[in-house]
Amino acid sequence: MFKKSGVFVSAMAVILALSISFGAIGAEEKNTAAAEKPAKKAMKPAAEKSANVAKRVVVVWSEGTAPKNVYPNDINGAICEGLKPLSQKWEIVKANLSDPDQGLPDELLKRTDVLIWWGHQKHGDVKDELVDKIV
Repeated sequence: MFKKSGVFVSAMAVILALSISFGAIGAEEKNTAAAEKPAKKAMKPAAEKSANVAKRVVVVWSEGTAPKNVYPNDINGAICEGLKPLSQKWEIVKANLSDPDQGLPDELLKRTDVLIWWGHQKHGDVKDELVDKIV
């Protein structure tokens, strides 16, 4: 189904990823607001808190077919640039079809919280094994 209706699935993946991302960001803000309320117990210093909290991981993947005169660093590069303000709490990873393991090695995929996928022309080049891992 993924390769046959790749455009539809890619669009849905972006919508899902953004929905999850905004939900996670909203939850983060709620948790931050709750943490800022005065507590009866002694609070940990901010540096100690941040050291114990792992960054969430957003991977921005594309097939690398965007016109270079419009997207010199491809679409995933433009999206990563737009996500930079979140980089204190999120690890932002740029990945491409031409990267080793088609940009999504097992180690990266296992720690990915949000996957933003941009596909347009090369759906058939994505290996079925990778599609199965993503799904």
